[in-house]
Amino acid sequence: MYAKKTDSNHVEISKALRQLGAVVHNLSRQGEGIPDLLVGYRGHTLLVEIKSSHKATYTPAQRDFFANWTGGMVATIHDIDGAVTLIKTLTKK
Repeated sequence: MYAKKTDSNHVEISKALRQLGAVVHNLSRQGEGIPDLLVGYRGHTLLVEIKSSHKATYTPAQRDFFANWTGGMVATIHDIDGAVTLIKTLTKK
């Protein structure tokens, strides 16, 4: 296994999610297409993939993981606004 490089916005997005009240665990070193973060928020558990921009592409391992995942939500976030939108979406229920 190799050490996975994180996107430049990884730390700021993780910090923003925590400031919004989420519990955040870094999974970025897991590899095998597993998304970057495990996030818990008010009874919701989800996986979050962080990408540096809307133009960033998924690796073949990520595409395979997403295609075969049968668990809860997997979200892709590009910036702090995306983190805020994600939390707002979870609180609408």
